[in-house]
Amino acid sequence: MTDREPLDSWGEGGVTFMGDAGHPMHPIGANGGSQAILDGQAIAEHLTGVDLRDGAAVDTALRAYEDERRPVTNDVVMANRKLNKTERSIANKTQDELKEFAESGEFEEMQKKYAKGEFDEL
Repeated sequence: MTDREPLDSWGEGGVTFMGDAGHPMHPIGANGGSQAILDGQAIAEHLTGVDLRDGAAVDTALRAYEDERRPVTNDVVMANRKLNKTERSIANKTQDELKEFAESGEFEEMQKKYAKGEFDEL
């Protein structure tokens, strides 16, 4: 499983990316799936009321969708990259190390930071 560097653009003309095509990310906390759903919602909102036969209007709507979603998903990709390292370090612990980790309260602290979006501290 891998991610990719964030893209500067997702499309051109009447074509755009959404979901993993535009922003593949490590599967942490179902963020990839949830971002794809948010992409779908945003693209629908930007195309609502647009005459789909009007190529220029469609192009404008798609670029507006990209301009809204790219910065958000780029942030999630980068946060997931950090979280993936943390997750893998936990996965490599022995059973005894995991027990000690849980009993120390460190895992609970990590969960609190994740819930607050404090990814730089994980």
